[in-house]
Amino acid sequence: MELENEAVCRLRDVYKWGFTNRLQRMFADVSLSAENTTQFRQWVQGRAVLPCEFSVLVCTAVQWPMTQSACGFTLPDELARCADNFERFYAGRYTGRRIKWLHHHSSGVLKSASSLFNGRSYDIHCTTYQIGLLLLFNEGDELSVAQVAERTQLDRQSLLLQLDSLLKAKLVCVSSTAERSGLLAPPSSDSRLPPSVRHVHDGSMLYLNPEFQSPS
Repeated sequence: MELENEAVCRLRDVYKWGFTNRLQRMFADVSLSAENTTQFRQWVQGRAVLPCEFSVLVCTAVQWPMTQSACGFTLPDELARCADNFERFYAGRYTGRRIKWLHHHSSGVLKSASSLFNGRSYDIHCTTYQIGLLLLFNEGDELSVAQVAERTQLDRQSLLLQLDSLLKAKLVCVSSTAERSGLLAPPSSDSRLPPSVRHVHDGSMLYLNPEFQSPS
């Protein structure tokens, strides 16, 4: 944070106080969040066993230009346990504050089992929505789009937008009864969707690509 604070000091010499004040408060949130994450990890020891590493950036609502998404989303159990424990920790540390989770601004890293991709293991960087989708393959090799939508509670457009990059990376593949029988499903006319997912419908089946290889 030293470089960021130095930049703010230089901006303060040129612009008015109000311009840099917001930046200072945003940097303060980042620093405080790092402290909270460290203290949360200490607090949770002996109270619960978290299934994954978990860190939170707590942003003061009036300082950060972010809004809550209208899209619904159900956290996977692994992340829900972490979030529930953090809320308990935060409520005990700060009185009168309420957390609103912005899952559409969140991301994480999944580590794949070597048995999935011909003996290769990968660290998969993805959005929290994509984490919710990919973790469902721990329960089955193949899932329909309708099943994924029901489990994650993502609306159709949001789900297909998250699926788009997974298909382009060839991490996930899609097929349907029509495609298996040699027929083509009619593409969606929704121009808001990328071309790669316009042919995907509720009955399309999703599966992890066993031949996936990272380009890097």
